Amino acid sequence: MKKHIIQAIKLFFFVAVSSRVFVRMHSSAEMFLFILLCYGIFFYVLFRKEMNPPNWKTYLQKEKELKGPSEKQKEIYDKAGLTESDVAFFREKMNRAKTQIQQIEAYTKQNNKLEAIANRYQIVTVLKDYFKEIVQHPERLHAVDKFLNTYLPGLEEMMGKYIEIEQHISKTQETYQMLDQTMDFIDDCCLQIEADYQKFQAQDFSDLNLEKEYIQKQSQKEEFEDF
Repeated sequence: MKKHIIQAIKLFFFVAVSSRVFVRMHSSAEMFLFILLCYGIFFYVLFRKEMNPPNWKTYLQKEKELKGPSEKQKEIYDKAGLTESDVAFFREKMNRAKTQIQQIEAYTKQNNKLEAIANRYQIVTVLKDYFKEIVQHPERLHAVDKFLNTYLPGLEEMMGKYIEIEQHISKTQETYQMLDQTMDFIDDCCLQIEADYQKFQAQDFSDLNLEKEYIQKQSQKEEFEDF
């Protein structure tokens, strides 16, 4: 409703000004040029915001509104000892990460070279698996700080820049050098993510071994408790 009122005010202002100018004109040529100018002002300046199509990149990157966690996920949060504010912070971080991973996957489908490097490292699969692991262990959010705040957003940004640069019609030697440098960065970023995920998994295995050792010690203690 508010939007329509603003449009009506714009229209009224446009008609009032243009009519006063129009009555002072004498030749048909002046009138024709004035009409063209009016159309330009009307459709580009006054209603530019309403006419502009949504930016596809912004649309893809727009984070979806979060729904409440499932009962299963609530149990995971409770088990991890997260407070209400901890849960809200964790879910916000993971929602942003999900959007970034989806954007990276979209980029790999738009460019053959990006698709090739993504297949080489199976990066989309790694990212999705890493995401699932973090969701299962929210108490370890501090351990994935570099992944969420550096590697993941860096990879998304560089892939976007690579596509943007490669779409330039006229390419100079500097353009090709920039493309090579960007691809090198993407390659390094994939390696960093792969190594970070392996480190995260190694900690999981270590925790499992410690738990196994604890259970063994407890069972041994029970065997000799009667003595």
